Amino acid sequence: MGEVLPFEGLTTVEIPPAELLDKAKEWGMTKCLVIGVDVDGDLCFGGSFSDVPLINLLLDHAKLHILDVDGDAERIIGT
Repeated sequence: MGEVLPFEGLTTVEIPPAELLDKAKEWGMTKCLVIGVDVDGDLCFGGSFSDVPLINLLLDHAKLHILDVDGDAERIIGT
C-alpha cells in the first residue's frame, strides 16, 4: 500500500457569511465573487462583475493561494 502524506496546506476556521462580507468591504474590494451553499445545500454563486475570463483567473489564483504551503495568508479570511 502507498504512503499516506499529510496535507500541509492552509486550513481556516469557519466564520459567518456576514463577517466575510464585512471584511470584503473593509479591504475596499472593487470586484468580488461570492460562492457558497444555501440552507438547502444548493450551490450559489454571484459576482459584482461579469468578466468571465477574470472570474476564472481569480478562482484559479485563489486555489493556488489556498494550496500554497508557504504562501502569504494575510488576505485569506479565517486564517
